[in-house]
This record gives sequence, structure tokens and C-alpha cells, in this order.
Amino acid sequence: MDIVLMGPPGVGKGTQALQLADHHGLVHLASGDLFRQHIRTKTQLGLQAQTYVDRGALVPDALVTDMVLERMLAPEISGALLDGYPRTLGQARELPARLAPAGRSIDAVVLLTAPAEMLLRRIVGRQTCPICGEASNEYFQPTRIEGACDVCGGPVQTRSDDNLETARHRLDVYEEQTRPLADFYRAEGVLVQVDGTGEPDEVGERIEAALSAQQADQPVSSS
Repeated sequence: MDIVLMGPPGVGKGTQALQLADHHGLVHLASGDLFRQHIRTKTQLGLQAQTYVDRGALVPDALVTDMVLERMLAPEISGALLDGYPRTLGQARELPARLAPAGRSIDAVVLLTAPAEMLLRRIVGRQTCPICGEASNEYFQPTRIEGACDVCGGPVQTRSDDNLETARHRLDVYEEQTRPLADFYRAEGVLVQVDGTGEPDEVGERIEAALSAQQADQPVSSS
């Protein structure tokens, strides 16, 4: 099984990606991590990508797809959870033809959704301990002592780019990029839209119910 997981910043996609991959025995492939790894280790694909990055140009869809598929189609991987890819319609349209020779296809695309105001609070409220890496959230998962990490007592910090203005821009960009992808996969009959609000376990249960219904070709409410 191969699954694409989509969702806006702050929807809890990272948590659900790990749970979903583990539950279905899939390898979690985060495209951003793969991209950075190729550039850092100066692979042939990474060197090609670096030439575009250095001049401020977008890396071509085909090159990004090459990076993902090199790992996704490795002999030891029989199923993958794609996280952060595809990001463009070009990538989404190219992917089926590249997977077909290996007898693979995208079986389902999970789209997590949540109200914009909730997403903004999740993003702006994010805090991390620089000492032990423990994550918290000022609004949804506050530390027991304000400003202090629950694990080691270190001072929690908020990323400089987790401010309201930047968060709104990130959500706007996501909406512009994602709507065409969602429409594409909906037309392909593989999109399942799931309410991403609530506790992680609740969201996980909704995802599994939606996937089971999709595989059985039976509609189900995901909210």
C-alpha cells in the first residue's frame, strides 16, 4: 500500500504520519528530509538540485520526483507513506506513470483539515526545549510551570518564524497549493478528507475508518 498524507501547517500531520505508517507497516518518507539529505551528502541528484537552489530557482518537478522515487522504489520498501510530496499538480500527474512499471500506485490520499483559527493557535503556540527537545504548546499542551520544560526544566522557546503574520502566510500558501491537488485526487477517487481536530488518537481512528470505507468503496463520515 502507498499513501499520500496531506494537511496544513499545525494540523498534526507529523504525529499522524508516524502512527499511520506504523499501523500499516509503511516506510515514512518525508520529502523535505530526503531533499536536504541529498544536498547535504552531495549525491548526483543533490548536486543537480543545488544548482537551482543557489540561483533561487524552483527545483524542477521531475528532479524532486527522482529523489522521492529513488527511496520509495528501493527493493526493501513495499509500501510508503508520502509526507510533503507531491506538492504540485505536475508532481501528482507524473507520479502514476513513474510508479506503474514497479506495479505500484497511490492507493489513498488522506487530507487532514481543521479550522484556520485552530491552526494558527497551534502554530503560534508551539514551544520547544532547546536542551532536551521536548515539545509543548502554550494553548493546547502547556507546560506545568510556565516557561519551563516538563522534562528537564530548561527554558522553552518559540521559533522566530512561528509568529502570527508568518503563520497566516503559510496557511494562505498551503491553501493555494493544496486545493488543486485535492481536486485532482478527488477526481481520481482516492481522496479521503478527515477532520484533524481533537486528540491524536481520535484523529487516528477517523483516518482508519475513512481508509477502511474507501477501500470498501463505502462512504463514511469523518467528522
